[in-house]
Amino acid sequence: MIIMETNLNLKILVLAFFHGLGHLSRSMSVAVHLKNRGHDVLFACSEEALHIPQQAGLTCKPIREIEPLPPEREPKRTQSSSQTKTRSRLANPEYLKRCIEEETLLMKEFNPDVVLHDYRLSAGVTSALNNIPSISLHNTNFFIYPLAQMIPDVIDTLNELETPQYAIQKLFGDIMVIPDFSTFDNLSHMPRSMREIVLNSVREIHHTGPFIKNQPNNLPSKTQLKNSISPHGMPLILITFGGTAMGFANYIKLLHSLRNIKAHYYVITGPNIDPDLLALEIKQFKGSNPDSILEIISFTNQALELMKAADLAIIHGGHTTVMEALMCGTPMIVIPQHEEQRLNAQRAVQLKLGEIVHPDEIEAKITSAIEKRLKSNHSQLGIQVANLLQRTNGIENLIQLIENDVMVNLQKMQH
Repeated sequence: MIIMETNLNLKILVLAFFHGLGHLSRSMSVAVHLKNRGHDVLFACSEEALHIPQQAGLTCKPIREIEPLPPEREPKRTQSSSQTKTRSRLANPEYLKRCIEEETLLMKEFNPDVVLHDYRLSAGVTSALNNIPSISLHNTNFFIYPLAQMIPDVIDTLNELETPQYAIQKLFGDIMVIPDFSTFDNLSHMPRSMREIVLNSVREIHHTGPFIKNQPNNLPSKTQLKNSISPHGMPLILITFGGTAMGFANYIKLLHSLRNIKAHYYVITGPNIDPDLLALEIKQFKGSNPDSILEIISFTNQALELMKAADLAIIHGGHTTVMEALMCGTPMIVIPQHEEQRLNAQRAVQLKLGEIVHPDEIEAKITSAIEKRLKSNHSQLGIQVANLLQRTNGIENLIQLIENDVMVNLQKMQH
């Protein structure tokens, strides 16, 4: 990438979809680095999540979002039912109309030079309607599920709303950024129909590398972090199934299944699951496994430090979480909740740093899987993979792309 020398202070609007933490956290990491670079950044997300970027020191505005799905002790198992529920919500005419209206007000008020959007499906369209260049963030497995099922409905709805075709065509912005490596996350993974939509939408596609708020090698060592977080001599096991409520039933199964393994369990439920909802399971766990330590919180700003300190991570397979585990060299057990997460998890399996346990098999397989991972001698392999991945700074690559692209556009306007 050619780096242009520029002292531009850009106005950058960041629009992040929020139900889970993955889209929010990675776009927030980018926004913080952009702000530290001297740019004027406005971060917009749902009001329920606004405190998270505010704690990171960002200037924020609320935008309304669909209500997150509630925790279910026995959620519907079939992917098709989940797809139907998601599609009807994100392709809803009133929802998309409201999104475009609110985003337009934000853009007119802030007058950004560029819009950066993460899974906010209306943002590329709204940017085009307001003649503002935009950059979308997507990992390609999302185009297998759920976008392959969702995008045709979204396009149909936009047509029903009589949205101009030039704006619909910019659904994925002017540039699409894949926060990963082309070796792992390439366009060949996409269904042909989705690939055609994307290639007709954007003029450029860039693989930047993962967006991690801090390079793990810049943190204290694994031993130092573990001793500060868990100085008990027990294995430290981090458990998190993302920020949505989809993992609620899996937390229940896990707490029932972990009664025979002595460890320090650190559980992050995400903002959509109140730990108090697990009060009965917590009580039963502590009664049957009194020598273990169980900490359950809904959110922490120290998730990366916990990931690096952990001897093992039990996760859902969200792209951001998998990349954090790999870049920290932390072995993982992945309990995917849908196909995109299973595909993300497959990478850890291929690198011999993880395995997949189906949600229906938690009670039968999780104990042996944990024992196997804790006994496995893959620490050096994990370090090698982590060091290799950290050679690329995804956030820095994205910032250079933004600065260079806006500079080129400004130069064109001046001539």
